[in-house]
Amino acid sequence: MANIPASQAATMRANQGTAPRCLLELQTVDGTRLYIADGAISVLSAIGAFDVGGATVVAFNNWLIDPPQFADTGTLVTSTATAVFQNISGNTIERDGSVLFTTQKLWGAVFVFRLWDALSQFALRTYIGNVTDVELDDTQVSLSLQKSSNWSEIPAPDCNIDPSCQLTFGSPACGSTSPTPCQNTYGTCSQLNRFKGVVTIWETSAITVGQRSGVAQPAPVVDLNNRRPG
Repeated sequence: MANIPASQAATMRANQGTAPRCLLELQTVDGTRLYIADGAISVLSAIGAFDVGGATVVAFNNWLIDPPQFADTGTLVTSTATAVFQNISGNTIERDGSVLFTTQKLWGAVFVFRLWDALSQFALRTYIGNVTDVELDDTQVSLSLQKSSNWSEIPAPDCNIDPSCQLTFGSPACGSTSPTPCQNTYGTCSQLNRFKGVVTIWETSAITVGQRSGVAQPAPVVDLNNRRPG
């Protein structure tokens, strides 16, 4: 049972008569969809919610052998899991997975995984992301799933993010033509529209009645740009 301890799943079965179903929906770049679960069930499609006319009830194939085990943490660290579904019906040449998809098609496919409580018709857990790897043989298809909150792969600027501006004074990116070099702070910047730093203090003592505004002040500590030539 994905994401639920065996003891808790047993309690849910005792109280409700059934444990949550594991539902996995896949959609490839060309729009092909696959609905698989760890038991035959008909449920409103999560991906179908974006279709014209809204979601419709779809039949999930009882193909899911090993549901993905996602780890819920208190951070934004990328969470990955592996899902395995059967590839055993059909003849020895064409199987469930290989008939519907090729390995190339599955790469990058969007997935929605739900831990579905059939009694309440409610998803206890929902995970959205992409397929990052595929392994296929005559008996099963193994998918590596990665949640969409993959901050480790988002390109970040090659500079520090702090109160100091990261631009070299007088460079084309800076655009300043002032004869006096700045101190890489907002308060000494002569080209404010290109300031590349974080404003940390707002002076509000100059606010008048009926006016809500603030004046940006330089950071209390001068943080020099380490990338700027000395």
